[in-house]
Amino acid sequence: MAKKYNLPIYCPIDDQGKYTEGKWRGIFVKDADDLIVKTLEEKGLLVNYGRIKHSYPHCWRCKTPLLFRATEQWFLIISKIKDEIIEQAKTVTWIPEWIETRYINGVKFVGDWNISRQRYWGIPLPVWVCKKCGKYIVVGSVEELKERAVENIELEDLHKPYVDKVKLRCECSGIMERVPDVLDVWFDSGLAPYASINSKTLKKADFITEGHDQVTKWFYSQHALSAIVFGDVPYKKCLTHGFTLDEKGDKMSKSLGNIVSPDDVVEKYGADILRFYLLSANKVWEDLRFVWSEVDDVLSLFNTLWNAYMFAVNYMVLDNFQPNDDYFKYLREEDKWIISRVNSLAKKAIKSLEIPHFHTYTWSIKDFILNDLSRWYIRLIRDRTWKEGEDSDKFAVYQTLYYTLLKLSKIIAPIAPYTAEAIYQNLKTKDLEESIFMYNIDVDEELIDTELEKDMEIVRDIVDAIYRGRDKIKYTLRYPLKEIVISGNEEVKKAVDRFEEIIKEQGNVKIIKFGEVGNYKIKPNYRELGKRYKSEVPKVVEILNKVDAKELINELNEKGKAIIEGYEILPSYIDVKIELPENISGVEFSKGTVYINAKIEEDLIKEGLMREVIRRIQAMRKDLDLDIEEKIKVKVEGIDLNGFEKIIEREVRGTFEDIEGEYIKDWEIKTPDGRKYNIKIRIERA
Repeated sequence: MAKKYNLPIYCPIDDQGKYTEGKWRGIFVKDADDLIVKTLEEKGLLVNYGRIKHSYPHCWRCKTPLLFRATEQWFLIISKIKDEIIEQAKTVTWIPEWIETRYINGVKFVGDWNISRQRYWGIPLPVWVCKKCGKYIVVGSVEELKERAVENIELEDLHKPYVDKVKLRCECSGIMERVPDVLDVWFDSGLAPYASINSKTLKKADFITEGHDQVTKWFYSQHALSAIVFGDVPYKKCLTHGFTLDEKGDKMSKSLGNIVSPDDVVEKYGADILRFYLLSANKVWEDLRFVWSEVDDVLSLFNTLWNAYMFAVNYMVLDNFQPNDDYFKYLREEDKWIISRVNSLAKKAIKSLEIPHFHTYTWSIKDFILNDLSRWYIRLIRDRTWKEGEDSDKFAVYQTLYYTLLKLSKIIAPIAPYTAEAIYQNLKTKDLEESIFMYNIDVDEELIDTELEKDMEIVRDIVDAIYRGRDKIKYTLRYPLKEIVISGNEEVKKAVDRFEEIIKEQGNVKIIKFGEVGNYKIKPNYRELGKRYKSEVPKVVEILNKVDAKELINELNEKGKAIIEGYEILPSYIDVKIELPENISGVEFSKGTVYINAKIEEDLIKEGLMREVIRRIQAMRKDLDLDIEEKIKVKVEGIDLNGFEKIIEREVRGTFEDIEGEYIKDWEIKTPDGRKYNIKIRIERA
């Protein structure tokens, strides 16, 4: 308004915050509030008076309220190059992408840059003003300053107060003195990328990162100055990150007593755990709530990785295994699958790091360690590692684990360097580099089999459905299922045919069939039908009651809709119910349904009891802290082993003998059909 009507700039407040004129001259502005209100009231000019709670800027150091006053300042006229800055910003890779919009909007509405500050510390503003004619010059270098100086002064320091001693001669013969101001700190931070290396040409940074509060600050100050000096943006890729808050989402501060020291976390968990947690807890551009229990989860993840590594190493050492590519000739499908998966992980890791999307990088690693390596592959191959002698099938497992762990070490090295190096140092052979960090993450593309991975994913879904079905009918995994029927499309059938033995083994199933079970019934959804067909609903219902339910459901699954006598039927227009035979339980998975025959038969119970005994002997071996290869003697009382003695001996690395026992323990076993067995197990070292 003042600019529009050419009103004078008026500021009756000095740099101490006190009035310079009038009735309240010499009084601090905040102390004059009540006096001003009283004066307005006396003059009959007061309309209303009160206090309103609102946000207000305070000094971050002393917490006193700040004042706004009109002063003379120096500016860069950014408005002249604003369009160029906006176009240059579009060439930058912003992470996340929506930051580009925020940045450009900030540039659009930013004013000219006030670069001067009234402080002591900082870069002195290189402007000298003539006291005689008022002309000013901007000095561009130390050499220029020395050339223009009235006297020959040796400058040991270009900061205040030394530089203020330098006087220059004006064209009018007057003396020029430096203005007392210093530069805005964002000015020197914006110049830092090239000023720090004394570069006269622009050297674009490949990557920069800062907090999301710096979008219109440091990101902008760098760009604005670079656009002025070099006519271009000074960086190629820019990532913004969030801040670390406490568990409740509050800012950490000493006064609140909620600060978490990184040193404390490293002392308790290690640097790898902290680093992985910070980059996996959420997307890096979101604020992070630091939760101790979530750090425990990361520790658990690393323990799982270490246990998988120790599992492999212990068996390799036990069998004097030496890595040899010849063993790749004996790989099974599950071996090829984990090798494909670890290379797919490497491919995804490279892509995620190059963006960078640290969350997808870390989440992918977590999924691989927990679900692919530990909970699936090691379960699949455990029995193969128990074979005696130099068995090619067993050594193919070792070669696969060796390859997978080496590849995984490269993948995790950027975020978990200590763990990666520890694993690598114990696995490396003489022909390998001295350190894991002599390698980049690499991908063996020829070993990636996407069809194999898809088929195995379906199989894992089926096995998971079997587990859920067992929970549903309260039939534990140790007891075999007589039969399951799997329904699904051709993709499912192909996967089942390919991995039938794995499904049987992991689901503890005797027979697998592919097909449908039970009768489908459909019931019209009157509410949804009414929204579309209104008065025609009775006619549509009559048509639905006549159609073959299974054919309608298949068509809806394949096409997403069906046309019957001119009426379009959508999945939401019907409710589907399956009438299953007695003792059959259905559990859905991603691409179909698993039907479980829950009939309990005596031979299945006997086999389950064998597994119950094995589990308890293994638990007792663990209590005695026995090595893998140590043999034991066993005696079991209170149960008939039904001819399964040889299987039990093989599984527990023992022999049945009449012994007193070094370690004796009583156990209770309950079967799915309600029977209870109280047994006594005795074991001792052989």
